[in-house]
Amino acid sequence: MGSGYWGSNYVRELGNRCVLVVEPDEVQAKTVADRFNVQVEPELGRFRDFDAAVIVTPPELHANLAMPLLQQGKYVLVEKPLANSTQDARALAAFPRCMAGHVYLWHPEIIKLHDGAYSIDHMITRRTNNGPVRTWCDALWDLAPHDISICNYLASWHMPEVRAWVWRDKAVLNLDYSIWPAFTYVSWLGAPKKRLVEVIPKTGDRVIFDDLAVVLEEPPLARMIKDFVSGDWDDRGQAAVGVQVVEVLEDATRTVHQDSAAP
Repeated sequence: MGSGYWGSNYVRELGNRCVLVVEPDEVQAKTVADRFNVQVEPELGRFRDFDAAVIVTPPELHANLAMPLLQQGKYVLVEKPLANSTQDARALAAFPRCMAGHVYLWHPEIIKLHDGAYSIDHMITRRTNNGPVRTWCDALWDLAPHDISICNYLASWHMPEVRAWVWRDKAVLNLDYSIWPAFTYVSWLGAPKKRLVEVIPKTGDRVIFDDLAVVLEEPPLARMIKDFVSGDWDDRGQAAVGVQVVEVLEDATRTVHQDSAAP
């Protein structure tokens, strides 16, 4: 469900396993139908001839779209963030067939960072670009889920204490995992485009993941979809991971530093 900028990538990677795309926008529906030669409908209606679904819509729709499918026993992959509230995220996570779609956790370079034989002192992440600016959320909820999921993964799913400076178009987070801290900057208007993760060890040289400099034969999205289609994924795909990311986002929203009230 959903076939916009990111949703169309799912349609591409699913290939002939995609039997229906739900897309209410007529222009986008025609574009997807012509490009991928797939059936496109404005709503799901009574169509039930499928085993699994992918939800790639604005986050406020995730819970309402995913819940009925999960209750019918379908496998459902929900894009990040899992929901726009911890309450809704936990309700989805009660279903073991719900998968949280944090695609960077399937990136082989992030997995290498996770498996690295070094002691982390701290981490720094930076995610910026000149748009696109979302209408349904701020930059925190749009961009930070990527970096929060990466940091949580490298911290072995510890829950951090959060301090945040948040504006609509940018946010700065301090995630204190007690074992080590992480510092994250995200912005819609922070051009040039950057996708950086720096791991600074207690000894030795820092390790840098520059997503824009890495070329892969198989993209992380394809790797994640393989696990989803198999119906058997490890802890990276557990909906509890998505719940934890939403908890951090809500903590950041609640504990916004007073300085972020300034323009």
